[in-house]
Amino acid sequence: MRCTDTPDGKDMAASYRIDHGRVQADLRVEDAPSRAIRDEPFDKRAALARTTAPYSVWTRLDRGEMNVLQLITSPQYKLEGSMLKIVANIGMFNAMNAAAARIPKAY
Repeated sequence: MRCTDTPDGKDMAASYRIDHGRVQADLRVEDAPSRAIRDEPFDKRAALARTTAPYSVWTRLDRGEMNVLQLITSPQYKLEGSMLKIVANIGMFNAMNAAAARIPKAY
């Protein structure tokens, strides 16, 4: 997941690996616009998908102001990877969003 143009002038890239129900996360943060994050090639052999959107879109999703289907069809959202695999795992993406929405946070 890549998040661009945060309010503090950063771009972020979070990578998640799910293994037997355990989630491992890696986070990169760089000054925006980060060419290293924004121009990094996507290797579909190494990841199921990659998503990119500005901070404003991610916060709307997190607050429940839009759902996953609205996100996927947003012109501000870029989804890379095998659409067949992504659709087959849409339940997981919805569950991840629901879990994230329950975590207290400040924007």
